[in-house]
Parts: sequence; structure tokens; C-alpha cells
Amino acid sequence: MTADNPDACLILAIVHQDDVLQCTTTPPFQEPVWQLPSVPHVPAGSIENAATWLLSDWGFTRTPLRCLGVTSQTANQGRVQSGTLVMAAVTSRTGLRLRAPDVRGVRWRHLHDHTLDSPSPVDRLLAAITPHHPDRPRPPGLAVSG
Repeated sequence: MTADNPDACLILAIVHQDDVLQCTTTPPFQEPVWQLPSVPHVPAGSIENAATWLLSDWGFTRTPLRCLGVTSQTANQGRVQSGTLVMAAVTSRTGLRLRAPDVRGVRWRHLHDHTLDSPSPVDRLLAAITPHHPDRPRPPGLAVSG
């Protein structure tokens, strides 16, 4: 994956019906804070369409998606939400941008289920699949052992 191409990154998103619930990317395209949009025009239940919309809206070229299984999180007002974890490898960036602050969504770093002692589902998956390069920063929220 990223070890094959030093300019590639992984983008991971938890998608439920027509909403992106949580997202992060690995370097080199990583942004410090994500504010995630709702995607009301995507057909309900269409996870692939929602993830593809997410990629294209943030300026990434279309890329094959892998659904990695079901996860859950605690989000707005303590409600538990479930979704499908989606991963895509991205090799080009044409204008990644943050959404406007008034767009409804959740910031993936501010979820109730995430603490330094209890990483989020995305943090746990990134720790398992992302090779660490000493000259690159680690994704936020990942503890450095040793």
C-alpha cells in the first residue's frame, strides 16, 4: 500500500447510509483537523457512492474502495452510530480542502469514544495497516511505543 508508493496515502472513512461519520488520512496528504460534511444528495444506503463523493469533493481522483467491515462509534449527543469502514488508496491530490464550519458534520478527532487510552476504530485500523516511516509524522492519536 503506502510502502509501494511514497507519494500515496490511505483515506479511511466510516460511512452510514448517506453520511460520512468519521475520516482520516495518512501522510503525505494528512490535514490536522477534518470537518466532515453530510451528503444528503447521495442515495440512502449507498456506501460506495458516499465514499466516492467524499473523495471527489475533497479533490481526489476516483480510486477502488475496500469495505473493511462494520464498526460503531458514539457521536452527537452520545448517540451510538454504526457504519461501514471504507479504505481507499490515494496517489494524487488536486485540491484537498476543509469544509466550511457551518456545514453539518462531525470532526473525527472530537468523537466521544476516542481518548489516548482508547483509540477510535480508525486509529486502531491505521495502526494495524500503515507502515511507519521514521521521517514522516505518525497519524494523530497513535501512541508511539518505546
